[in-house]
Amino acid sequence: MNIGLQVTPLGSKVKFTIQGQLVCSRQGHDEQLRKSITLDKNDLLVRNILGGRLEVKKFLNNNRRKNIIIHHNKFFVIDGCDRII
Repeated sequence: MNIGLQVTPLGSKVKFTIQGQLVCSRQGHDEQLRKSITLDKNDLLVRNILGGRLEVKKFLNNNRRKNIIIHHNKFFVIDGCDRII
């Protein structure tokens, strides 16, 4: 499953927001899950998603929001009951 991410620079941190609603359908009812995370620029996940330390620095200096598409197995582990609507 591919995930659309909105990546926002916040000073020395990067905020990742999943585009769409992330829900878990355990026990017969849907529950909306947290769909954003803010990480430090030195975090390994940030470097892997944006393409390295230099790319993270360029992204933060550019100070513009960016939309990217990634495969969930590569970076984020999403449970089998979770889906994006």
